[in-house]
Amino acid sequence: MTESIIETVRDKSRPANEHIAHVTGMSCVPKAVSFRDKENGEAYYSLAGSLAYPAVKTPGFGVIIAVLKNGNEQQNFKVLAETEAQSIDNLLDSCLKMCQRWGFPESFSFLYGDPERFLSALTDFNLREENSGLYLAPPNDFQQPNRTEIYLQRIRSALGPNKNGQKGLHLGNCDKLRAYLQNFPTGAAKIQIEDFPAVAALGYGLHSLAASRPWMESTDERISYADRAEVEQQQMFDALGYTDAEVGYFDDGDTIGTL
Repeated sequence: MTESIIETVRDKSRPANEHIAHVTGMSCVPKAVSFRDKENGEAYYSLAGSLAYPAVKTPGFGVIIAVLKNGNEQQNFKVLAETEAQSIDNLLDSCLKMCQRWGFPESFSFLYGDPERFLSALTDFNLREENSGLYLAPPNDFQQPNRTEIYLQRIRSALGPNKNGQKGLHLGNCDKLRAYLQNFPTGAAKIQIEDFPAVAALGYGLHSLAASRPWMESTDERISYADRAEVEQQQMFDALGYTDAEVGYFDDGDTIGTL
C-alpha cells in the first residue's frame, strides 16, 4: 500500500466559529475536519478523486482535486496529481496508488466516474486488491443529456478569473492535463466529453466538488450544503412552474466553447 502524505486536521476553534456564524446569519460553515499535506504544509478543505476510462485513441485518465483552505471566500481548486494509462487494469492500478498517496480512503472514500462502464473489470480488480479497492460514484449531473456542456462550462468558469481577478482552478504540476486542455478541439459538433478522458476526469471531479461542496455543513440542522442547495433549487423550479423534464435541461452554460 502506498504511503499517504495527507493528515487529518480538526478545528479546535469550531464552537466559537459556529457562534459567530449564528450571530452573523451564516447558514453554512466549513466542517471541523480538514486536511494537510505533510510535505509542504498546504491545507485543504476537501479532496476528491475522479477517473475517466480510455477512449478509442486516448489513454484513460485520473486526477486528484483539492479545495484549497486559504481563507478566501471564493472557491479555489487545485489539481494535485494526475495519472494516465492505456489499459483499464493499468489505469485502475495507477489510480489506486495515486489515491492512496493523497489519503484515500480516509480523506475521500470513492472516485467520481462512470460506475457501470467496465464494471466487471473494476470488480475483478477490487477482488485482487482485497481491502484496497476503488469504488466509483456518478458525478453530479452525470445523467443529464447535456452533461458535456455542464462539465465544460464548469472548467471554463474555473479557469477564468473570479470576481477578485484570480483563477479559481490551478493545474499545479499536471502538465499532461494542461496539454490536453490546450489541445481540446473547439467548434466541433456533437462532442462527447468521454472521448477526451483527461478533460472528462477533470470535469467530473471539479463540477461535483463545486456543486455539492461536501466540506460545508449547516450551522443549525446539520444537513449538508448539497442537500440544502438541492431543496432550495427544487423550490425555485416549483415556484417558476417548471416540469421535471424541463428542469433536466438547465445547466451553468449555453454552448461548448474554447477552454
